Order: sequence, then structure tokens, then C-alpha cells
Amino acid sequence: MARPRATATAGADAGATAVSRPRRANGKTKSSFLSPVAPVTIARERAGRSSSPSSPATPTAGLSFFSSPKPALKSRSSRRPTAKPAARSPFDSPRTASPLAAAAPAPSPSSAVVSSVGDLRTAAASQIEALKRRLDALHSSAHTDLGATLSRASKRFKTQNQAYQQLTDEVDKEYKKMSDSIKENTEMIKAKYKQIRAEAQSSASRVCKVTIPEMTKSVEKAIDGLRNRYNISMPV
Repeated sequence: MARPRATATAGADAGATAVSRPRRANGKTKSSFLSPVAPVTIARERAGRSSSPSSPATPTAGLSFFSSPKPALKSRSSRRPTAKPAARSPFDSPRTASPLAAAAPAPSPSSAVVSSVGDLRTAAASQIEALKRRLDALHSSAHTDLGATLSRASKRFKTQNQAYQQLTDEVDKEYKKMSDSIKENTEMIKAKYKQIRAEAQSSASRVCKVTIPEMTKSVEKAIDGLRNRYNISMPV
């Protein structure tokens, strides 16, 4: 008979402990239009600000069974897009910032400036090297182009000079030929003139010296024969 009493008392104690323990709120709370929005969250936020920053916040701080997720959406949308928020637990309140994120050391500006100056120097050095290479390439290409143009110009000048020299040589040869032929012709003309003049002089002297006296003698003989034939006396 003692065992049933013990079981009855154990059941009564278990029921009392079950009644005394509150139920845990689920992390996934469904929003309802009857749930209050502003008063509970504002009170939680003030309580979190008044607490010391050294004490770490619990993951369930600021969580209420009657809270609505609509203010969280508004607070997320109102934040600036430049700063990326840290990863948070779904049980954290959207308006309470974690002390670990606040206590995280920000990067020192001196290291960022040094790294940026180093990057700037390396970029400037690389650009200067690229500019030097480009200038060297342009200089070499210009030098090669100038040398090629000078060689082509010198070759063209040489060929033209040779052509002009050949032309002048041919002109000189033709001039010499023409001058020689003119000289020969003048000499031939002179010789012919001299020959004609000599022949004319010889013929004239012969006529004057030989033919004319012979003709006079023959005429005188004919006249004498006619006188003798016809007994014509000569006048005194």
C-alpha cells in the first residue's frame, strides 16, 4: 500500500514542477497584427544601453515573445549600405549591436596610407618603365625608319646620279661626234675651195698665156693668107 502513495506523490511533484517551469519561447515567432511593436523593443533597448559594455550580451537579449519582426526590417533598411553588418544570430535583437563588433579594432590609417603609397609608387614605377619601353621602341622604330629612308634616298640618288652621268657622257659623245663631223666638213669644204681656186687660177693663166697668143697668131696668119690670095696690099 506504500508504493501507490509514493507514485501519487511523485506524480503530484512532477505536475507542480511542470506548472512552475515556464515554457521556452520558440526562436521562430510568427508575426501577428495583435502583437505590440514599439513599447517592448524600446524598453529592451534602453535596458541594453544602461547595462555595462563589459558584460557580454546573451543571444536571447532583447527577444520577446510578443515582439514583431517588422521593426527589424525597418532598421535594416534604414542602415547605410556602405558598412557591411556583421553576421548575427537569429535570436539577437535587430536594434542591439553586439559588443564584439563594437570592440573590434579598426584598421590603422597609417598602414592603409603606407600600403596605398607603396602601391602608388609601384604603379608609378611600372608606368614609368612601360613609358620608357614605349619610348625606346618608338626611338628604335624611328631610327630604323630613318635609316631605311636614308638608305633608300641614297640608293635613289646614286641611281639618278649614275643615270645623269650616263646621259652627260652620251651627250658629250654626241657633241664630240658632231664637232668632229663639223670639223671634217669644214676641212673638206676648205680643201675643195682651195682646189677650185687653184684650178681656176691655172685655167685663167693658161688662157691668158697660151690660148690668147695662139688665137692671135692664127688670126694673123688667116689675114695674111687672104691678103696674098686677093693681092691686097698692106697699108703703110
